[in-house]
Amino acid sequence: MRVPYQKLVRDRIPEIVQSHGAHPVTRVLDKETYRQALLAKLLEEAHEALAARPAELPGELADVLDVVRALAAVHGLTWDQLLDIAAAKRIANGAFRQRLFLEYIDQPDTAPPASP
Repeated sequence: MRVPYQKLVRDRIPEIVQSHGAHPVTRVLDKETYRQALLAKLLEEAHEALAARPAELPGELADVLDVVRALAAVHGLTWDQLLDIAAAKRIANGAFRQRLFLEYIDQPDTAPPASP
């Protein structure tokens, strides 16, 4: 029975699948297709983190982290550069420590729309 997956997987997954007696069929993606697959994988892992029970969340967050790390590399960024960009954004816009949830913005009719 053939089970389709059509998604990016971690490097050892084919080996693990084979150890269970199945035959995985894979291909190596070109750089642009790999980038697109990583973006799709980021969404997949984020959805899995959203659905995770508290005990499962650390593993799901680790998966998100590995995808972000791979995406940074594809875009020519080192991990330290990405961390520096994140730090600059925290300095400019703040972090998420205060648990603020923006309900709406009241603004005058003559003002251009605000962008949070």
